[in-house]
Amino acid sequence: MIRDGFRYFKDIFNWIDWATFVLNFYLTYATSAFPLDESKESRSTIRSLATLTVFLLWLKTFYWMRLFQKLSFYVRLITETFYDIRFFLILFVFILMTFGNTLMIIGHNREES
Repeated sequence: MIRDGFRYFKDIFNWIDWATFVLNFYLTYATSAFPLDESKESRSTIRSLATLTVFLLWLKTFYWMRLFQKLSFYVRLITETFYDIRFFLILFVFILMTFGNTLMIIGHNREES
């Protein structure tokens, strides 16, 4: 951070590092300091945050694979490919949310089988 200055904040993997730290700290604090409510909302929130934390930790592991010479080319290839198709991915996520929202509204008051 000292060496890179402001460029430190432009690297997405630094944001992932901070997010995993903050989420792990929060999850540890929330599950140890407060007794876990038996409500579905509380468990669902904790489970969702834990899922996001694990996903970010796997991304961090993917990033650290660059240390191995035989894997570094493929890691760089994948990251540059995602960077090149970022606008398509934004559009794709928007389309998925459009259809997902539509299906959620259609099935909102259906009886579960």
